[in-house]
Amino acid sequence: MKQKTQFHRIPIYDLRLWIGVSDDPLALRNSFNWAFGNDHYPEGCPGLCCYHRSKFAVLFSAFDLSHQLIAHEAFHVTHRMMEYIGGNFSFREHEPYTYLNGYITELIYIDLEKWKYAVRKKSPRVHALYVKA
Repeated sequence: MKQKTQFHRIPIYDLRLWIGVSDDPLALRNSFNWAFGNDHYPEGCPGLCCYHRSKFAVLFSAFDLSHQLIAHEAFHVTHRMMEYIGGNFSFREHEPYTYLNGYITELIYIDLEKWKYAVRKKSPRVHALYVKA
């Protein structure tokens, strides 16, 4: 199994974030059971957002990396982090979310570039859903 992980601290909120990519994302997820428990995740997920208290992870399949998937999972982890610290996502109070979401997205792209993973412009799974609709 080929996998890469990177630990990051989100200093302003004192949160911990792991970013990971693997050709077997469920095995990668299971390697984090010590931090997130032994929850069930469906087979074939191209991305996962995991969390427990101040610990968070965004994990990706090496075969399904797309800009859409990165944005999707970055939003999930941003929402969970802001929920944990008591943030209120509304029209009037969305600016902290957008800054944190941009920061997390940038961390993901920095790690992917460092690990030399290519990112697709289109997600085959999502594109197929919209074409069928």
